[in-house]
Amino acid sequence: MVTHATKEEQREFSQLRKHADSDRLRGMATVFEAAEAVAPTRPHPAAGESAAVNLMVGPPTAVFDKIRDAMRDWRKRSGEG
Repeated sequence: MVTHATKEEQREFSQLRKHADSDRLRGMATVFEAAEAVAPTRPHPAAGESAAVNLMVGPPTAVFDKIRDAMRDWRKRSGEG
């Protein structure tokens, strides 16, 4: 089964590399990295599909997700998890 991310990496990103110049690709990468920095790290189906709700709830949810991820990783490294 091909996931959404796999489709992007294999199909869409390869087309972008073919058809966009390097300045455009760098600009797009910057925007992507900024969005990724404030996006949750796991799905939150209860938040729904509304763009307005995602803009309002996404950044605080991302903070909680990243703290949760850091604690999980720390526990794994320290042998507690």
